[in-house]
Amino acid sequence: MKFYRALFWAAMLFFTVHLWFPALSFSCQPCRAKLNFQETVKRADLIIIGKKVADEGPMVRAGRSNSLPEGSKIKIFRVLKGKTVRDAIDVRCMYGMCGYGICLQDDSLHVIFLSAVKSELGGYDFTSVHSGCAVKLYRVVDNKVVMDGETVPMAEFENMVSGR
Repeated sequence: MKFYRALFWAAMLFFTVHLWFPALSFSCQPCRAKLNFQETVKRADLIIIGKKVADEGPMVRAGRSNSLPEGSKIKIFRVLKGKTVRDAIDVRCMYGMCGYGICLQDDSLHVIFLSAVKSELGGYDFTSVHSGCAVKLYRVVDNKVVMDGETVPMAEFENMVSGR
């Protein structure tokens, strides 16, 4: 009988906390709809060709056995849209345990779609477009952009970005 009484009070405590304090029990929210390439280009403040040169911030748990850095320093090789005077920028990857930002796993070249950080966000300059519910990046291989499994020559991709 003591076991069932303890179980009852534990359940009551659990439901009370989750009903009265829902912010304490949220999880990473999936995107309702993801922006396509054209919509992402329109909303992006900066589109670059760059690569990760360093991890920044603390390592954050992402899943059961994986950890990712809170952010990355990205070296800019070329700007396709927008302006920046710096040759490297700080980009946010993780928001708590949620990977809404730009999380580069290796140091290969990528086309990266970025939005300026609207407020002071731990010293990061940029994050992903539309809270991560848009195209985040494409890999660059041999001066070609790999878009959704297809390779596009860089000149053609630049025309797509500029709307030509």
